[in-house]
Amino acid sequence: MIRSDRGRRASTVAAACLSLLLLLLAWVGGDGGGGLGEGNSQGVWSGVGRFSQPAVPAARQASRVAIIPIDGKLSRFMAVSVQRRLAQAAEAGADAVVIELKNAEAQLGAVFDVLDAVKNSPVPNTVAWVRGPVTGPKGVVALACREIVADGQATLGDLLPRPRSNRSNTNHGSLATQLFGEALEAAQRRGWDELIVWTMAFGGDRLWLVEETATGRRMLATEAEVRAIGGATPAAQTPDLAPVTDSKSTRAWLQSGSGSQSIPSSQRAPLTQADAGKYTIVKYVTSGERPVALDQSQLQQYGLSVRGISSDEEIATFFGAGKVVRLEMAGAERIAEFLNQPVVRGVLIAVFLLAMLMELSQVGTFVPGAIAACSLILLIAPGAIAGLANWWALASVVLGVILIVIEIVVIPGFGIPGVVGLVLLFAGLVFTFVPGGSQVFGHMDNRDTLAAGLVTVVLSAATAIFAFFYVMRHVGTIPLLEKYILRSPTPEETGDSVLRAMEPPPSEAAPLGAIGRTATPLGPAGRALFGDIMVDVVAQRDYIDADVAVRVVSVDGLRIEVVRADEPPPAQRNA
Repeated sequence: MIRSDRGRRASTVAAACLSLLLLLLAWVGGDGGGGLGEGNSQGVWSGVGRFSQPAVPAARQASRVAIIPIDGKLSRFMAVSVQRRLAQAAEAGADAVVIELKNAEAQLGAVFDVLDAVKNSPVPNTVAWVRGPVTGPKGVVALACREIVADGQATLGDLLPRPRSNRSNTNHGSLATQLFGEALEAAQRRGWDELIVWTMAFGGDRLWLVEETATGRRMLATEAEVRAIGGATPAAQTPDLAPVTDSKSTRAWLQSGSGSQSIPSSQRAPLTQADAGKYTIVKYVTSGERPVALDQSQLQQYGLSVRGISSDEEIATFFGAGKVVRLEMAGAERIAEFLNQPVVRGVLIAVFLLAMLMELSQVGTFVPGAIAACSLILLIAPGAIAGLANWWALASVVLGVILIVIEIVVIPGFGIPGVVGLVLLFAGLVFTFVPGGSQVFGHMDNRDTLAAGLVTVVLSAATAIFAFFYVMRHVGTIPLLEKYILRSPTPEETGDSVLRAMEPPPSEAAPLGAIGRTATPLGPAGRALFGDIMVDVVAQRDYIDADVAVRVVSVDGLRIEVVRADEPPPAQRNA
């Protein structure tokens, strides 16, 4: 009766866990609960505020505008979400898309993914809305859009990633120059002054703002160009653009010889002595010591931003739009991103390993096995569904678990399957931290992620092992676990206290060589019936199901070890 009650409780718990997990996976795999599924083009615009449509340039005009916020760290999950929302905006009939940028945090791989999505957007009318500080690689996303608008708190600049040390790092140089190439190409495509992009990325030369006398056109000029058109270098005063405070300039790092990659060259035509007298110097712009970041007014002054905008209503006015809708990151995408956080993954790995160890130590308990399975699915499902997991890493984890189970349950001992299983399991868990479809060791983001994954798995494994030994030592005193430990029924539960007192000792009821039948599964401890007497026994080797004939092979005080009755004696096995 005790075992039956426990089994029902275990089945109930496992069924509840499985049901919740299936609901979560269905949510993650679907439209994320956002109510913005495919084919719902009218639903996107239903209930959206309508605005008046003032006259705007024809190239910018749009009747339906979709705002896509990137309001947190630009991670690989956020990049996948942006790609989905761009496609959704196009399907819903949007005429323009606004990429709302709010902070500087970004992963390099995710930045390149979003750059590709924006440049190949099915809605070509893209505008970056800079809200607050947007520096580092995330700022290049703003430059990739067709136009830029900014609010009063906006800051844009300091575009390139910082080297983590002054040691040689070819990969960093390659990524920095590739990212700068994206920014420079955007400037050339939009007709912006290339030198402003250079100084936002590297710093470099001292720059002045000059104005063409005949046309009033303004542009930046280097120190050499200022000497060519003016005959002398004017005295440097306080620069208009203040450098960022970080002293580890990427340009200084590259110029030191550590970077082996060449910097893309500018395509602008330089000013020469032939232009002398045609330009006047307006002001000193930057010392070039470090990269710069521009605020809202400076973005407009140097031609990067076309207007200051602080609200969705102003966005509608900017486009002359009648409808504006926000396409937020879906709830399921946020859950998947949360589950992919290093701390959360570390907890899931520790729970998975602890539950797996407990299930393998007490085969047939089932609840720890169900918890381990749920933890493993929560660990790998978000990345797999989003296409951000390497299939071979997932296969390594599954194969490792299978080999470990075979080693413990099928062929007792610890040999080659167990060692190989542990290696595959450990390696697979580490490599699940690396996004799929990318170079594992060739990308700076991936190397850092791989190192973080290694540390996380080691700490989680150590935590799981410590917790396992603690639980095994105190399992009888832990309220939630003592219910699942086999115990003899009390006289009050059985009502046979007098008969129990008259029973012979276990060693007499089950002497060496006696044949009985298991009343409960032996995993390894359990109970067997010898005649009419119930005896506590221990399986000597394998897990033994209930209602299986067993034979006593060892009697040591109160410890009685049994094997399957049809198993040959050791002498016959050795023969």
